[in-house]
Amino acid sequence: MREYARKYKDLIDGYWFDHCEYGICNQGAVHKAIKEEAPNAVIAMNANRNKSPLTVQTRWEDYTSGHPNPITRFSGGSYTPAY
Repeated sequence: MREYARKYKDLIDGYWFDHCEYGICNQGAVHKAIKEEAPNAVIAMNANRNKSPLTVQTRWEDYTSGHPNPITRFSGGSYTPAY
């Protein structure tokens, strides 16, 4: 991420990381790399925790990454809310 942030600086307004879950994505390292090269860029990290879309999911994000509409998941022959 540092390479992208260094190359594009303020040409990229923000970064969205989908499924940036603990153990898979080092959120702190990603945040640090981007902010050191492009401090004005905003960051969202969808940690896939099935929380409300208005809930900040990690301290490393600048805005929420939630979906505006409830996501549904196929379960046992019917659709049920994912959260």
